[in-house]
Amino acid sequence: MTVFRLYNGSIMKEELENYHKKEHAKRYGTNAKYKKSSFNLGWRVQPITSIKGRRNYKWGRKISIHPNNLANPFTRRVPSLIDFLQTKEPRYLFYTLEDWEIDNTKELTIESDLIIKAALYWRLMIFTNNLNEKEKKMAKHFLKTISNISQNKLKKQNYWLYKDGLMHIYDNNNFKLKENIFNKTLYYEFYINFKENLKIYFRESDSIMDIDSKKQYWIKVYKTFSKNKINKFKKSLSFINFENKDDIIILFLYLNHICLKPDKSEPIHSEIDYEVFRCFTKKYLDNNSFNKNLIDNVSVTLTS
Repeated sequence: MTVFRLYNGSIMKEELENYHKKEHAKRYGTNAKYKKSSFNLGWRVQPITSIKGRRNYKWGRKISIHPNNLANPFTRRVPSLIDFLQTKEPRYLFYTLEDWEIDNTKELTIESDLIIKAALYWRLMIFTNNLNEKEKKMAKHFLKTISNISQNKLKKQNYWLYKDGLMHIYDNNNFKLKENIFNKTLYYEFYINFKENLKIYFRESDSIMDIDSKKQYWIKVYKTFSKNKINKFKKSLSFINFENKDDIIILFLYLNHICLKPDKSEPIHSEIDYEVFRCFTKKYLDNNSFNKNLIDNVSVTLTS
């Protein structure tokens, strides 16, 4: 009987049809329209995100450049993100960002990783010229939309993103420095870049024995990178252990950060103290293990 059933096409087709109808009812309810085809029995995806009163994003239903580097995490914790993965419509990714609860980002690491990967994919497609002109225009628009939503969302909760991968957070007038919650490796990339750029100068610095001469040497080096905050750099050299190369790198990172222009709407605060910045960076480097493959990829800054 089993052999007969395996080779009886009409019985198999009927059983498959019943199976898919039941599965369809489980997923989308008995009122959802079921669509049958002769070779690919299945159903039309029914999004579970309410779009009533939602913004109608430009190209929000276009699925032609849906990222192919994403996998369904089998979670219903962020329904709009599941809709994005199933329907492939970018508008549901934008709704995900609109609804994102920043305080829960730590618990939603898989979901935040998917958001990052989607943006990485569009950036990579632009940089590698794998899109035609219309698709490239769409990808740039999607990235700009992600950036605008993210920044507006974060600002409302007193989170301020910087392009070096750091954030300024204000909580009851208390200032706090933190890494980008959507891309925790971005600041590490800045650290690696400075480390590589300073490598050649470390060799010469090691050959200088006199501390004052060493200080003068690093002042000259700094001037090749920037003319801003030179007096701040000179003063900070007094806190540097020249035997520890990380201290020098962190000083360059510090000056780079405090030279970045804040958003006009960011609360006014006193300049970040070098020692506070150094302690934060030391802790950041010590407490995080980074995936080199991720770092080698194009990064998403979630900033304009």
